[in-house]
Parts: sequence; structure tokens; C-alpha cells
Amino acid sequence: MESKLAPLYGFKEQFTFTPLINNKENLKVRNHIVVCGMGGSAISVSLLSLIFPEITVTLHNTYGLPTSYDKENTLFILNSYSGNTEEILESFDRCSKEGAFFAVLSCGGALVEKAKASNVPYIELPHSSLEPRFSIGYQMIGLLSLMSLDEKITELKKRIEFLQIEKLEAEGKALAEKYKGLYPVLYASNTLYPVAYLIKAAINEGAKIPSFVNIISEANHNELQSYVTDVNVNESQHFGFLHLTSPYDHVRILKRFSVMEEIYKGRGFTVETLNGNHTDTLRIFELVLTGYFMATFLAIQKDIDPYTTPLIQEFKKRMTQ
Repeated sequence: MESKLAPLYGFKEQFTFTPLINNKENLKVRNHIVVCGMGGSAISVSLLSLIFPEITVTLHNTYGLPTSYDKENTLFILNSYSGNTEEILESFDRCSKEGAFFAVLSCGGALVEKAKASNVPYIELPHSSLEPRFSIGYQMIGLLSLMSLDEKITELKKRIEFLQIEKLEAEGKALAEKYKGLYPVLYASNTLYPVAYLIKAAINEGAKIPSFVNIISEANHNELQSYVTDVNVNESQHFGFLHLTSPYDHVRILKRFSVMEEIYKGRGFTVETLNGNHTDTLRIFELVLTGYFMATFLAIQKDIDPYTTPLIQEFKKRMTQ
């Protein structure tokens, strides 16, 4: 096995994680959950909402807290994998100042130190060299624990056992070959948009190439035209399209995908479709892993490390100066 694939083969192990809630006596679970998270720490929230739509959870992915919220009925979960995300550190200060109910989920860093000093409930995630986008298993288990939803954790663990990693590796590698030298553009309806966004982010960070994502049908009203100038000029040498569809997408959404594929292929574009029932937890994770493998093999093609983000780290460093 290629050593660069090892973290993906260890993906299922994340779901064996048993969190310890420190300062649990101070945890106040409320009807409304708001998770503050950025980047990979936000993706896990979107996936939770997709897999368990019955959970009322809102993502806040910027500085501070929402402009308004029901203080007595809201629990904020501050999710920063590194523990040093400045937006989330500011959220911690705002929660403290406003007397909000909140808890922390992190590997450590300043966020856990603040939680310890203030007796705030927190879960310390396993330390690893993984980028946050690859730690979504740990994060999802941690989030559900802080929400006191142990039955959902059990459900996740049961489904994840059926993942066939070798099969998904082969599918991801095949996709990487098809998009070699291209900028992938991902499209999904609202149902699978969180998965499409996750794959896009993995390509950006892992393969270090531009990749884009949008929702159908919104993209049909503007973006559709941007890749084709006229009958003689288009961007097929630079861009390829990857569609994520669910059999439960609106019938007109499915027709949009079909017409898009016909139009773009007729003009020489690479177009592939990943089909997946968005109500099936196992299928959602199969799509996620396929996208992860695709991004990793795109990086291997370029002989670069898919698990480091030096430019992002440089940016973060400069922001502290």
C-alpha cells in the first residue's frame, strides 16, 4: 500500500474513539445547538446535518457569535481541531463574556487551555498529524457526545464497519486519472452539497490545485455559460465536471444534471457522475472516501505531500504578527 494512503485506510478506526467529557458536570445540553467551526472543523457539522437531519444544529463559521440567539436554550460547541483557530478563540471569549452555555472540542492548543482554566466542558481529541478534513470521524463522535446523542454514535459505528476501503481506493484512483491536468468543478443539489464541498476542499488542500463547487440548480442560471464562449471556444482543456447526484433529488434537478452532461460532453469536457442515496449513511461515507482518494492520487500524480498545507500555515503565522 502506498504510504500516502495510510491515513485513508485508518479512517474507520476514528469511529472507535470513546470521548471523555472533562468538566462534564458543567455541560448544559440545550434544544438548540450552534457549532462554531472553520474549514475542516466546519465540514463535520455539515455532514452531521446531512446524516441526521432530525438534529437541530446550526453552523457558525466566522468570528464571535450569531447576532442573536436564545441564550437560555442554546448550547455553543466550539470546534477547532488545532485549538488555535483565531475565530473560535474569539467565540470562546464572547461566550464567556455573554454567559452563554458552551463546550469545547479540540486536540489541544489555546482553546483547551482556556477551557481548563475556566472549567468549561471539553473533549480533547486524539492527537495526530492529520489535517482537520481527515479527522471528521473523531469530530463527529465528539460533537454527538457533547450533544448527549449516544444512540447516534452507535448508529454511525454500525454503518462505518461496512466501508470497503480497497474498492473506494480504486474508484478514487480512476477519477484522479480522468481529471489529471484539469481543474475539477463539482456540482450537487442541496442534498449532497456538503459531500461535494468536502471533496473540493480535499482537492484544494491535498492536490494543491484550484477546484470549485456549486449547487444545482443555481449554477445553471449563471455559471453554466462561463465555461463555453461560443461554438468554437471553450475551457475543456482546463476544467472537468464531477456531478454528485442522489436518486431522491427532485426530478427536475436530475434532468438538469442529464442535460448539463450532454451539453458539456458534446463540447469535449470531461464529465463524471457519482451517484449516492443521500439518506444512506454508508453511501455518504463511501462518497467522502472516494473523493479523499481522488484528491490524494491527484497529489501523488504531482509528487507532492497530500497532508500538508504550507501556504495556509504561512498565512496563519502572518495573521499572528
